[in-house]
Amino acid sequence: MSGGLRRLAPLLPLLAGGAAVALSWERWINPFMDSARELAVPARVADGERLYRDVAYHYGPAGPWLNALAMELFGRRFAVLAAVGLLCAAIILVAQYRWTRRAGSEISALAAVTLTAALCLGAPNGGAFVFPYSFGALFAVAGAFAALSRAARPAERRFDPMGSAGLFLALTAKPEIGAAASALLLIAAVRAADRRTETGRALRLLLPALLASLLAYGVAFAGLNWEIRSPEGPLALFSPPEEWRNVYRLVSG
Repeated sequence: MSGGLRRLAPLLPLLAGGAAVALSWERWINPFMDSARELAVPARVADGERLYRDVAYHYGPAGPWLNALAMELFGRRFAVLAAVGLLCAAIILVAQYRWTRRAGSEISALAAVTLTAALCLGAPNGGAFVFPYSFGALFAVAGAFAALSRAARPAERRFDPMGSAGLFLALTAKPEIGAAASALLLIAAVRAADRRTETGRALRLLLPALLASLLAYGVAFAGLNWEIRSPEGPLALFSPPEEWRNVYRLVSG
């Protein structure tokens, strides 16, 4: 790719994503479904209510905590959460670009990121990165992508905390996504040519994230009864309510 084209290349995903957002403008949200939760839960946490005790929530604490912080800092406006979604989208797209460029070429990476921006920034039915059905899921994917992108690059210890921070975000936002990212790290390390070195590196990324995640969940659950954590809390993941099972069956066909 020539120098001129390389400078213009970032415009393609920006144009595709911008068009997707414009065409779906303010149609990402359904106030009678999950979107209402994504608006109300962080607002209530920002008001001083305690997550899981006063506010029922089925995912990890990172999503409501971060969105409540954003509301406190920048105001309780829909645009604040949309900006948070766009920031997560940028992290995901940059990580995807790095992966696909490493596996293929700049052209294939640009095509992949442009397609993702066009499809995901304004997707219907709660799929839009701008305002997803679950910010917990979006935070977890962004954190997992950031961690795996960091792990795929040459080893530099000074950047390891960035990978650990991504895993921590994934584990505390939606633990099943964080667990999947952690498993991918370990599998890649075990399959590497220099297994010992790569396994040590994977553990340097993973162990701080796990310890910090345990601390975060300890703070979130401190003093709460077990009944609050399941089925109306994040432990519902291990025994989903029948209503959830019905939705899963419907979606899976």
